Amino acid sequence: MKKFIIYILGFFFFFIIIIFLILAYLLSTAINETTKESEIIKSVTEGYEFNIFNWEKENFFDKWISYINPFDNHNKITSSEQLLQYFSLVERISTNENLYSKLFIENLDLQHKIKKGEIDTKLAKIQTNKINSEIEQLLEKINKDKIIKNENKLYAEQFLEENISSAIQSNEVNIFDNIFYVPVDFTLGKTPKLLVVSPRDKIYRKEDKLLSSNISLEVINNMELTLLEKNNLSAIVVSTGGVSTYPSMVSEGDLLYVLQTAAHEWLHNYLALFPLGRSYFSSTDMQSINETICDIFGDEVGLIAYKKIMGNKIYKEINQTKNTDNDFNFNLFMKDTRLKVEKLLSEGKILESESFMNDQRRFLSSKGYDIRKINQAYFAFYGTYGGNPESSSNHYDNLVKIRKRYENLGDMIHDIKYADNIEKINSLLE
Repeated sequence: MKKFIIYILGFFFFFIIIIFLILAYLLSTAINETTKESEIIKSVTEGYEFNIFNWEKENFFDKWISYINPFDNHNKITSSEQLLQYFSLVERISTNENLYSKLFIENLDLQHKIKKGEIDTKLAKIQTNKINSEIEQLLEKINKDKIIKNENKLYAEQFLEENISSAIQSNEVNIFDNIFYVPVDFTLGKTPKLLVVSPRDKIYRKEDKLLSSNISLEVINNMELTLLEKNNLSAIVVSTGGVSTYPSMVSEGDLLYVLQTAAHEWLHNYLALFPLGRSYFSSTDMQSINETICDIFGDEVGLIAYKKIMGNKIYKEINQTKNTDNDFNFNLFMKDTRLKVEKLLSEGKILESESFMNDQRRFLSSKGYDIRKINQAYFAFYGTYGGNPESSSNHYDNLVKIRKRYENLGDMIHDIKYADNIEKINSLLE
């Protein structure tokens, strides 16, 4: 009962804060949309915007209704085994959806060959029937699995939220000293995409816009090309791992990724109550500081929660590797690329820098790293996160030094949350 009361009080308190922040966001958006760039972005993205208010309306009360409902079984997922069954289901759906896409494209290619007379009609019919049968069976499996997943999604989220909450209140973190007034609340699923815009003559995160998660690759390419050719802007549409709405949005992935991302987004929500979070849009440095400190926090808290859930099984998942060249140093390569691009841009060699980034992307592909596009906007976005190799700032190193001065993570957050400019952050290094 005590836990329930704390959650309810936290909910109403945070609800008031969120309403305030939404109104502030609307005001700032109304001001910013008078600029030429915003009008350009608005015209390019019209019809594909992500409506955050509709999303909040549909998702804000879901978890709380479940907690209040006396007939709802809050403990449907109570063990790591049950949780892993859920994540295995998510992985199977993803695998089957990828297979469906390949079969769909294969079918289109086959129809194209039939029209051009490049294949025997009888053979084509046999192959078409086989593909259609496989697609039908695959869709049946996908739909059945999605029904099961949707029935258990809320309980998986609640189980994960409780473990993240426990990690935040642990001795290693201990932000609240048993007063937990910002409950962990997130939803798993497809997250919005983000349009990031940068000038071409420098790497600078000039403007962002959330887009629908279902936007097609063709539309994405058209947006980026229009902004480049008609407006002389570098643009890229990227997938988001999470968005700090309330509840936060977290994309599906493996267990450790979900825990770390959810903790990252939770800290954004918490910091919004303090000067550090409110200074997010005041400068590029403060934007990067916010994202970097949330990365550090998310990694540490997510790992604590993961150990609590999985125990000795932890290394099995963490040590999984991609199908990439193990002798190739991706981080060093991307860091060198960023520095070389900045040098070329500082010399006014825009076309040379763009050609160089294209060449680097192709080289990365040969090493097993498939990146759709690398441009100024790419570095502007990924460089916001100080721990990424795409960043050229020293924010991550400085924040790691600050972290080492504190016995637990919560003490660091307590001190740093009142810093609203880079000078105050640097003073913690003295």
